[in-house]
Amino acid sequence: MVDLSWTGVGAVTRSGRPTQRQLFRNWSGHVHSHPHTFLRPTSAGELGDILRSAADAGQRVRPVGAGHSFTPVAAGDDVMISLDHLSGIIAVDEESGRVRFHAGTRLRDIPALLAPFGLALANQGDVNPQALAGAISTSTHGTGLGFTGFAGTVTGLSLMAADGTVTDLSPTTHPEIFDLARVSLGVLGIVTEIELQCVPAFDLIAEEIVSDVDELLADLEPRMRAADHFEFYWFPHTDTALTKTNTRVGLGEIGPGHLAEAGVRNRFLTVVDKEVVENGALRLAVELGSAVPRLVPRINRLAQSAVSDRRYRAPGHDVFVTPRRVRFN
Repeated sequence: MVDLSWTGVGAVTRSGRPTQRQLFRNWSGHVHSHPHTFLRPTSAGELGDILRSAADAGQRVRPVGAGHSFTPVAAGDDVMISLDHLSGIIAVDEESGRVRFHAGTRLRDIPALLAPFGLALANQGDVNPQALAGAISTSTHGTGLGFTGFAGTVTGLSLMAADGTVTDLSPTTHPEIFDLARVSLGVLGIVTEIELQCVPAFDLIAEEIVSDVDELLADLEPRMRAADHFEFYWFPHTDTALTKTNTRVGLGEIGPGHLAEAGVRNRFLTVVDKEVVENGALRLAVELGSAVPRLVPRINRLAQSAVSDRRYRAPGHDVFVTPRRVRFN
């Protein structure tokens, strides 16, 4: 997946400073801006120098992660900064399960980084290209009434101000600023490090069942409370929805009750399903529906009829995340 798009209008110097403005597009292509400077610092010291220089020149700075937000929150016309080169694990406390990351770490890279320690993120959303700082700053969430989104798992972070000074925040150190900084949309400074409360690695047993939409809505709250993670997708112009119930189980543990026999999903079939069916067929349906809107009800009914019930088991991050190749707003 291409996370964001940069089109150079002029040449770019070795330092990363363009000689002319360039075009920024977010993931969906709906948000555009023309920053005169786009930089990827490789250290906190370099980032501090950039911020001080921008402040002295009276320029506005916008940090951008994957550009996956549908809003223009990260788009700017002065200086845009990516933390892609500030990535990876800084420290791991294996006893507490707390892990400190560089803020530019992409969510898609975290499972492999945590695997040697037997740890995992407590919850995840449907996609994973986001940078960690962007994910918490825009309140990226997951599913499950008993679980919080990314910002709720933050146990500490470092915040760099416009003059390059860094303040370490936690529930016990500047707690009032810490609470605001976890979901700050970038207005308090640039988040440079993030400490997360992680959990022992786990599997999810996924049940995907087609349900009557009226019955689903009438019974929605009990379904949500009975599951570790529950979500559904409705096909407009039809009377059915696809429900997804995920049950957490420890590595090597047998699932409860009727889930005990859930098998590991075939990797080849997973690729076929996710890439060919969910993305290839969806792209065709979207483009056809966009070209001929009156066909949308018929396309949705056809898509609904092709969905069937299934149950499988896989590592948590593999079940939570779905590749989204088709752009949308």
